[in-house]
Amino acid sequence: MGTALGLDGIADARGFAASDFDHDGDVDLVVNNYNSPAYYYVNHWKEKGQWLAVRLKGTKSNSDGIGSIITAVTDKRTQHRLVGAGHAYTGQFSKEQIFGLGQNESAEIRVRWPDGRVEHFGSQKALQRTVLVEGKGRLIVSPRLLAKATVKPSPSRSRLLIWLLPLGILLALSFIFSPRNIPYHEPSRLE
Repeated sequence: MGTALGLDGIADARGFAASDFDHDGDVDLVVNNYNSPAYYYVNHWKEKGQWLAVRLKGTKSNSDGIGSIITAVTDKRTQHRLVGAGHAYTGQFSKEQIFGLGQNESAEIRVRWPDGRVEHFGSQKALQRTVLVEGKGRLIVSPRLLAKATVKPSPSRSRLLIWLLPLGILLALSFIFSPRNIPYHEPSRLE
């Protein structure tokens, strides 16, 4: 597949990062190589569609919104992006998330922040980069609602777990240390 896409470098690749490095709405790649210069693959896909780039600015959670899930909804599909850090060995993806929108002119955007709150940021127009600020959207799910919805184990369930946990540990240990049908080979003798 790499050859067909033009991603068939001969260097010893050790990691990569994906982002819209040239700011044209599609995702490009940088591949880090061992003892060799990095490869920069620019995406020049012929089929152009609409896109939306979203970056978060946290105010109550962390400043980059790491751990948040951004959801973009169009009339045909729903896409989710997790804002993360430390994606790979020797590589870090951008915290800006790119959504391909096809021929849609906009997308409805929701953000689930790390503490569980969900905010709706309304319709965002295509072909733009936008920064969504925590606390500036319309709150859909609040921490109070999440606390009420949390299921607390009943005392009878807790007692059952106390009995099942040691049983599970015993079963796991018996499986690990059970004799296996390992073939025995007689050591060869030197004459």
